[in-house]
Amino acid sequence: MIDTLHRWDTDLLIWVNSFGKERSDWFWLLVTEIWIWFPLFLFIVYLFFRHLGRINGFLASAFFVGTGVLTLFVKSITKHSFKRLRPCNVEELAVSLRVL
Repeated sequence: MIDTLHRWDTDLLIWVNSFGKERSDWFWLLVTEIWIWFPLFLFIVYLFFRHLGRINGFLASAFFVGTGVLTLFVKSITKHSFKRLRPCNVEELAVSLRVL
């Protein structure tokens, strides 16, 4: 069963990776950086305050920021718990993957 899941995972990764084009690499490198999203996050917080008022805007912003921090924390815990090699570091996959 685990071998079948691993094979499906590998096949899906190679399939999705095959969609990559060199001319769109800059876009994907840009959107995967968290810092690029801060203007959007600030705009959302602004909208909270504008439409909800001071107190409810603060509460909504606190939950918004708390959710983001919790997400980063869970991602970090998960990443270090599974200790799985990145696909580009697996020798069998290196010839099949396009890596930036």
